[in-house]
Amino acid sequence: MPVLWEDADKALIPYKITIGNLKGGHSGGEIDKERANSHKLMGRLLYDMSLNMNFYINRIDGGQKMNAIPRETSAVILISHENSEKLAKKAAEWDGIFKNEYRASDKNVTVTAEKLDMDVDNVFTKSTAKSAIGLLLTIPNGIQSMSMEIKGLPESSTNIGVVETSDKNISYESAVRSSVRSRKYYICTQMKVVAEKFGADIEFDGDYPEWEYNPDSSLRKLFIKVYKDIFGRGMEVIATHGGVECGLFKEKLQDVDMVSLGPDIYGVHTPDEHLSIASVQRTWELLLEVLKEIKDIK
Repeated sequence: MPVLWEDADKALIPYKITIGNLKGGHSGGEIDKERANSHKLMGRLLYDMSLNMNFYINRIDGGQKMNAIPRETSAVILISHENSEKLAKKAAEWDGIFKNEYRASDKNVTVTAEKLDMDVDNVFTKSTAKSAIGLLLTIPNGIQSMSMEIKGLPESSTNIGVVETSDKNISYESAVRSSVRSRKYYICTQMKVVAEKFGADIEFDGDYPEWEYNPDSSLRKLFIKVYKDIFGRGMEVIATHGGVECGLFKEKLQDVDMVSLGPDIYGVHTPDEHLSIASVQRTWELLLEVLKEIKDIK
C-alpha cells in the first residue's frame, strides 16, 4: 500500500508499541492451534486507540516469513505528553484482553509501550494511517475452511506473516493454502477486494498445486504394513495442512501414487525448531524395507 507522509510535529513524543512473546509456528502445521497472530492483534489495538486518542504512525513492522505465524509486531507512534498516561493504560488494558483470550493457546502474550529517545521526521498522513490499520484488521487470516473428509484437518487457511514499512509503502505478505484449488482462489479474491477498498496493490506469486487426499492409495497401505512388520506397532498416518512438493509431482504425473514421509520435527518456523534424531533412523529403515517390497505393489 502506498504511504503518504507528512512532517512530524517535533513537540510530540515517540513511543514504540510492541505486541510480542507469542509462540508463532508454521502457518500450515500450527494454524489450527489458535495461536495469536501479532499483526492482527496490532490492528485491533491501533484501531481501538484511534477511537480514543490522537496519535500519528511512523511505521509498523513485524514477522520474518509469510509462512510463519508472526510472534512480534511493533509500531512507532507519536503522541502528546498529555496522552502518555492514556497510552500506558490502553497498553495495559489490551495486555489483559489478549492474555484472557489466549490463556489456553498463547498465554505469554505481552503488550508494551516504550518511550523512545530518537527523532522522528515524518509520519503517515491520517488517510494512510486509517488504511494501514484497516488492512491489518480486514485481511483474511487463519483457518477459512475445514476438511469434511478428514476429521480435524484444515482445508483452507491464510496467514499474514510479514508487515514491513519502507519509504514508499507498507507491505503485507500472506501465505494462502488449500487442498481445494477453487477455495484457495476464493481467498485470493477476498484479498483483492480488501486491497482495492484501501487503495493497495496486490500481487500473487509462488502458487503451487494442491495434493488431494487419495483414500485408495496402495503405496500408503504398503508403508503401513512394512512399518508394523519392522517395529511391531501400527503406524500413525496423518494428513498435513503444510505445503509439500507432492502437489507439483501430481500435477505433472497425474496418476502416480505418492506418500510424504520424514522424521519427527517440532516447533517448525520458531526458535524452538528441532528434530528427533532417533526418528531419522526409523524413517531410513522404513524406506529401505518399502523399496524392497514395492515391486509387489498392485
